[in-house]
Amino acid sequence: MRPRRRRAGPHDQAVGQRHRFRRRGLTAAVQDLEQQPHRALADLAHRLRDRRQRRIDVLREADVVLVIGARANSMLSFLRAPRFAPDAKFINVNLDGKEIGHNRGVEVGIIGDAKLVLQQLTAEAAGKFNPKQETTWVAQLAAKQHSNEERSAPLLHSDKVPIHPLRLCKEVREVISRDTILVVDGHEILNFARQSIPVYEVGASLNAGPHGCMGIGIPFGIGAKVARPDKPVVVLSGDGAFGWNGMEMDSAIRHNGNFIVLLLPWRSSSVVTRPGPPAHHRKGMYLRA
Repeated sequence: MRPRRRRAGPHDQAVGQRHRFRRRGLTAAVQDLEQQPHRALADLAHRLRDRRQRRIDVLREADVVLVIGARANSMLSFLRAPRFAPDAKFINVNLDGKEIGHNRGVEVGIIGDAKLVLQQLTAEAAGKFNPKQETTWVAQLAAKQHSNEERSAPLLHSDKVPIHPLRLCKEVREVISRDTILVVDGHEILNFARQSIPVYEVGASLNAGPHGCMGIGIPFGIGAKVARPDKPVVVLSGDGAFGWNGMEMDSAIRHNGNFIVLLLPWRSSSVVTRPGPPAHHRKGMYLRA
């Protein structure tokens, strides 16, 4: 018996696009919602300036969570505590019915295209509340955000040498346009960029996502530029992550990949102060600030 074929949906189209780029020898920077699940909170996150800590508080304190197109995998801690409140109620929207209720039960499951469902929900909610009026909870989250910004302000404006990662992120934030596609590759630089560089457009923030690896910076930068040649592309990378696939700069040049690459030196690491390798080992290996 031949297996029954199902209708191709948006996820299938994205996967197909990734495969087409791979056949060209490029790694496509086309990723589905599982990489950036917090975009389902786009409106609230934008009002809170889209900082990582605020997303953590939003997820942990929310009593009702609307999950749109995202998988209940490790990127979302399987929708379980402590990342989410243990008594939170879930509404799950997904084109694939098998994903609804997977790893955590839901109060309401909706099988459908994310865009169409959101359009219907928006139309149904019209006139029933004022979306511009902040609730007490949102005001509390904003107050926490302000407190965190005051605490990190000295590092954002630090003149320390080597440059502190937050200072580098601040400079990047002030230079790039709102439609810039930002690719971040590494460990510490990814953590700092998430909390200090806001994202304003869907698909404008790319990282390793559920793959959890390093070395995606230059390949994703090439893919982003091929997919959106009209958009500026910036790759922000740690020098260790750059070492994995930095040779693909040659591919970028051969394919006219016009994008910017910024490297954070290893010695700019600020989370833990640790001794480096002997100077004669570092020579010629690590980029200087």
